[in-house]
Amino acid sequence: MAALAQSPAGIPAETAESIVKLTADGTTLDGLLDCHSADSYSWDRFTRHPRWNRPGSDSRRDAAIGLTSRNQAAEFYGAIRLGDPLVAQTALREGHLLHTTIQRLAVNRSGLRLTSDSVVSRFRVGAEVQAWNGTIDQAGTSLRLRSGTVSNITVTSDGTLDLTIDDAVVIGDITVGASLTLRPRSIDAFQQGSLRSRYSGRLRDQRNWVARTGKPPTSRRHVPLDVVISAATQN
Repeated sequence: MAALAQSPAGIPAETAESIVKLTADGTTLDGLLDCHSADSYSWDRFTRHPRWNRPGSDSRRDAAIGLTSRNQAAEFYGAIRLGDPLVAQTALREGHLLHTTIQRLAVNRSGLRLTSDSVVSRFRVGAEVQAWNGTIDQAGTSLRLRSGTVSNITVTSDGTLDLTIDDAVVIGDITVGASLTLRPRSIDAFQQGSLRSRYSGRLRDQRNWVARTGKPPTSRRHVPLDVVISAATQN
């Protein structure tokens, strides 16, 4: 905050410039630049068709791909933000991250038993997880648990959270008693791009009503009378 202290008092422009310089001095989150190519493509395409309401410039297929891209971007950004120590502090209190201690390590390191003093956890059985060494202060460092699946979660009589991780892929040395910060599996930008490519191909199939210019076919199905009455009452 030294830069702000040196800013002339009463000059908002100088203060704003100092804030911009402070934010620019930081390091970029790992993975943030992976979105650069997709952003550039979207911007180039928009500049070629600046009038979004021009006929044919925003078809049903384009709208569907655009919605998918925005949803994926939000998921990806939410995942990489957990690597920011400041964001990690909030995520820890909300249960999206979890401080744990290794209690048991399988012989082939394919399984872990972890305990945590916090019972505020959003992890569920079947969740795919990763972990880095240490606490949230080490957020953004290299992962020690590259992948794994939560197979069991229990709360012991003394209030300790007990977790079992199966199919663990461990990177480097790991020992009983070491601290790990558990996090949800990160999003792979390459896999997201592959999914969009396959999705776009399916939307180009003329058998898909999204690719057609006409109205979508009307589908009708039987609705139980009690459901109709309930919906009419709420309206």
